Amino acid sequence: MIDLWQLLGSDEAVWALTNKQQGLSALTINNEALVVAASFKQRPRNLVIVKNNLYMAQQLYRKLTPLLEDDVLLFAMEESLRVEAFASTPTMYAGQMETLARLTLDSCPKVIVTHTVGLIKYLPKVEVFKSKILDLKVGQIINMNQLREILIKAGYKYTNRVDQPLTFSVRGDVVDVFSIQEDNPIRIEFFDDEVDSIRYFETTTQRTIQKVDEVLIVPASILIYDEDFNKVEERIKEQLNRDIHRCDFPDDLSNNVSRDIEYLRKNYFEH
Repeated sequence: MIDLWQLLGSDEAVWALTNKQQGLSALTINNEALVVAASFKQRPRNLVIVKNNLYMAQQLYRKLTPLLEDDVLLFAMEESLRVEAFASTPTMYAGQMETLARLTLDSCPKVIVTHTVGLIKYLPKVEVFKSKILDLKVGQIINMNQLREILIKAGYKYTNRVDQPLTFSVRGDVVDVFSIQEDNPIRIEFFDDEVDSIRYFETTTQRTIQKVDEVLIVPASILIYDEDFNKVEERIKEQLNRDIHRCDFPDDLSNNVSRDIEYLRKNYFEH
């Protein structure tokens, strides 16, 4: 494969992409994948590829994955706001959070494939996202109720049993949480207000896979802010006052916004 990248390094299309030139729109999906991969191999750097729609972004990502492996990421969004609100799949949402987590925790250059809707999606600032990453260590003093509140505010969904990412559960002196960047959930055992042990476990058998001294838990939602929520609420209401007079159904709009504000205040998220 190294010989292939060296061979493609002198290709005109690869040169054009590497040097930020235009004129690559006529490439087939297979050729585009080779050009992007060769350009990235020649000069590794963060490279954002924006496709017209979700389907094209997914197709390019599938072609790039065997060429770049862990160096390519997909940030996908539902094309319709209505679909996103009512039928967005947990898998797609988890994929979004995994991409953000890997971009935040891994400093190595990546190729990020997205599409128009994904490009304009509101995302928290990198420093805000990083500030919400929870670093837990054995011996650390933290109240279980405090940890529960942190997880809820970070977007984690409370369940009776942790069997999928972005969820957590509490049983006695044990907190289970499945952070999106991990392959297995984490079991945190407390002795009073002290973290007594941290271990990864298998969801079906509940058996311990590995004990660790430290673990990072990344946010489970993009709806995090770097300011007091009262200020966020004020800005939402100001925008509502500007828009409500142009709406055909002002009462419905006002009720929906009030409901959403209450959800945000209570950190209620649907994955």
